[in-house]
Amino acid sequence: MRQLQLIAHGEPSDVIELNTVSEPTLGQEEVLISMEAAPMNPSDFLFVRGIYGIRPAFPSSVGAEGVGRVAKIGSKVDVALRGKRVLILPTYEQGSWADQVVVPVRNIVPMSDQADPLRGHGAVHHCTREACRSQNAECRPAGRICRTGAAVGR
Repeated sequence: MRQLQLIAHGEPSDVIELNTVSEPTLGQEEVLISMEAAPMNPSDFLFVRGIYGIRPAFPSSVGAEGVGRVAKIGSKVDVALRGKRVLILPTYEQGSWADQVVVPVRNIVPMSDQADPLRGHGAVHHCTREACRSQNAECRPAGRICRTGAAVGR
């Protein structure tokens, strides 16, 4: 399969290569996803440049989120997920800029088969908002929380 790989930190055009790699090994609680769409976010380029706070071993997979279909499932994964379109939540545990990617089942959310994969990853922002709210904010009934998307990842 093809995978974009980070070979060092630096400018994206200098340090990202398209390589052919073997199919990754599937763990018991993981799924193999055939990728349909994977965005390139400002945070991905901060990661590539080495200023995001995560220091991978090289070569490293790249890309934090995306949308695809479950092609294979681990032995402890619900068989109902096979063939389903899923949203990959943004972590740097997996690299989504590839033909296929192995993802822990805890990092996926099933989507409608009719969902547009090019727009589907937009749901990630709502998941991020909810995680921030539930972990960092106390909001009483009729209260308000203001969230801005300006300069995301910068």
